[in-house]
Amino acid sequence: MKKQLNKPEGLELAKIIAGCILDKKGSDIVAIKLENISTIADYFVIASANNNIQVRSIAESIDEVLSKQYNIEPLRREGLQEARWVALDYSTVIVHIFLTETRQFYQLERLWINEDNLIKYENL
Repeated sequence: MKKQLNKPEGLELAKIIAGCILDKKGSDIVAIKLENISTIADYFVIASANNNIQVRSIAESIDEVLSKQYNIEPLRREGLQEARWVALDYSTVIVHIFLTETRQFYQLERLWINEDNLIKYENL
């Protein structure tokens, strides 16, 4: 039976997700606060991985932790098959896990960052 805890949202959920990414050795973890910029989500959490296996492993770990510990399921999962860029939509937080070279190519952060909405993992 799943634990019934208060369901985290927003920054609290972003912190839990960042911890899951770090546990699987993901790198360059950032959160981008979107609350005053877009209605897509409150935060993006973006991270890099060295290979497709690691991308998939990080995504599966996030999914498992949120499902088992908080009874939270993503609204959508995209990219798991190729595992070059996986997106997990948790409503208030959307997670993007990239192969390092794919992240450099798309530069997703560049589209959403302003002067004060980027949070490095160390500051979450």
